[in-house]
Amino acid sequence: MLKVWNMVLVALAFCLSIFGTFLTRSGVINSIHSFSQSPLGSWFLGFIAICIAFSVGLIYLRLPLLRRPDEARVARLARGERSSTTTCCSWPSV
Repeated sequence: MLKVWNMVLVALAFCLSIFGTFLTRSGVINSIHSFSQSPLGSWFLGFIAICIAFSVGLIYLRLPLLRRPDEARVARLARGERSSTTTCCSWPSV
């Protein structure tokens, strides 16, 4: 599950940075860096839409690879269940 969250957060960070560029450059927020007379705002919105669609599609296609069976073992250990390796290694101290 952590791999999935990692990929979602990476995609979200990238898309939000592009959205921040759109806000600054399109003239929505008054800035000395804005291109208010330029048609770049629609290009930025299109690029944001493509990035979001590509990110969601890629994460959805790779979801089986991101969710591995070993994550079930990590979840069991987080709940406090012991695996056979942990029990064998810690047997003398128990």
